[in-house]
Amino acid sequence: GHHCGTHGIGKSKLKQSVIDLVEKRGIEWSEENRGIMLVKLDGHRYLNFLELEDDSGFLWSGPAMTRKMHHASKSILRFPKNEGGLGFTNLNVWNRAAICRLIFKIANKDDSIWSDWTWKQHIKDKFFRSMKVPSDCSWAWRKILQTRECAIKHMLYSIADGKDTLVWHDTWSIGGILKNNTEARQHLVVHDRATVNSLIDNGEWNNVVHDLPDGALKTDTSH
Repeated sequence: GHHCGTHGIGKSKLKQSVIDLVEKRGIEWSEENRGIMLVKLDGHRYLNFLELEDDSGFLWSGPAMTRKMHHASKSILRFPKNEGGLGFTNLNVWNRAAICRLIFKIANKDDSIWSDWTWKQHIKDKFFRSMKVPSDCSWAWRKILQTRECAIKHMLYSIADGKDTLVWHDTWSIGGILKNNTEARQHLVVHDRATVNSLIDNGEWNNVVHDLPDGALKTDTSH
């Protein structure tokens, strides 16, 4: 087993919160000296302070996290103070927005050392928008890849001549990434690394698009 100590917390609210959590999970603990709490963990465990109850319970009952009448919902508490809330930040939304910002930098090949390093270290010759999440990657890179779908919803493409947009791996089509589209795989005869300019002649969609059977694919790619 493993032990971890928390120093100098005495009888603080943090200490009581930890005690409440480990006791609920049936985890052994002891207090060796004043202010030092020893927690015995077998193997790797993930302890989430919010699993005691809904996190808003802390606002109304403190570390005990007991059920009480809520004077306002969490959504209202996140309103600015001049709108009747307490100005709390929704950290889930904030984190997702921060990750989306990184995704935009990668997708646009932002002129920065970090973006350049990410392409050379993680993406290499793969396609950022459609690559699979590696099983052995870091937590940060995993979160970036897992958040792509959310970020893609907020991306708009300006095709222009189409030379910088990949047919199969960019989200230029209304229907999403064409690599995952069965109908596109069946009817679009262009190679895996083709760019959208291969579908354009003299500023207009060429016969590759016009000859597609009428349906969602033709509508999504030609608008």
